[in-house]
Amino acid sequence: MKNTIFIIVLLFLSSCKVQEPQRIINGTYRYIYGSSNLKEELFLKEDSSFSFNSYGTECDGKWKYIAKDTILISCRNPSIVETITQGYMNQRERKIKILNNDRIKVPITNDTRHKYLVLKRVY
Repeated sequence: MKNTIFIIVLLFLSSCKVQEPQRIINGTYRYIYGSSNLKEELFLKEDSSFSFNSYGTECDGKWKYIAKDTILISCRNPSIVETITQGYMNQRERKIKILNNDRIKVPITNDTRHKYLVLKRVY
């Protein structure tokens, strides 16, 4: 009987996983293209909401961790007026890699020269 209880307890303890603390990534991240006004800017809020500006297009919505070093931003559904205006963003979700406390890697789709940009935290 003792052996059975010991085995059950051992199995239970071995199946437990320690949660690693997730990085605090709230804040503003930015990449500016040379001397132009074009920029990529992502503002992550503590309540898991965000706003994202890319090449003059915008979206806002919610973000969440999908891995220890990756978040997914999901834009809210736009209104009909927003879809016909010039500032509408077609890509509604993006996986963003957290490189360190001050840099994130954002995939881009509307630039044939780059596959991603590294945005730096603005203090």
